Amino acid sequence: MPDLTPKTLVQNPFEFDKFDFAKELQKYEKEPKKSVHIIRVKSEKRPLKLTLVGEVFSDGIVVSSEYGTHSLGFKFSDDEDLETIEQFNVLFESFNLDDSWTAKDFIKNDTLWIKLKYPKDKSSYKFTSNVKLNPKKPADAPFRAYHPVELLVELLGYINFEDKMYGLSINLIDLKSLDHSTTPPAKKAKTE
Repeated sequence: MPDLTPKTLVQNPFEFDKFDFAKELQKYEKEPKKSVHIIRVKSEKRPLKLTLVGEVFSDGIVVSSEYGTHSLGFKFSDDEDLETIEQFNVLFESFNLDDSWTAKDFIKNDTLWIKLKYPKDKSSYKFTSNVKLNPKKPADAPFRAYHPVELLVELLGYINFEDKMYGLSINLIDLKSLDHSTTPPAKKAKTE
């Protein structure tokens, strides 16, 4: 299955991966160790990967020393893409959540904050990119406000039993700069 865009997504069925809400809630009530569950969204029995096109709205990579995270602000190029992604919340209807549960929107003011994951040693980010990025030097990233980008993401759902919250999140797989002045030139093939 090729990667989907929000526009082509409506032509494909999607659903949560196997997750027994009632069973997991019972486990949590007996022993509240694991309160947060991440649930894959699938299309045609495969993890749902979406291509999102837009621009950076933050001034480069934002570093939070309080939370120990790196993030990039993303704004959709097409408002229809934004509206399509917001429709995924219908997946939670199958859990029959009552009014005590709160939906947590991951899209705020028509924008997304993309978490840039990295290992403890900050040796590299946990996604691919066509530009040089180093978690030890986030200020060196070539991204500034209005920088055009394309993201390949996996769409996920989550349930938080302790806080009675649920919502969607994304896992970044690939970050592509669409500004060719920031991408390195293609290597020339060796001639013999």
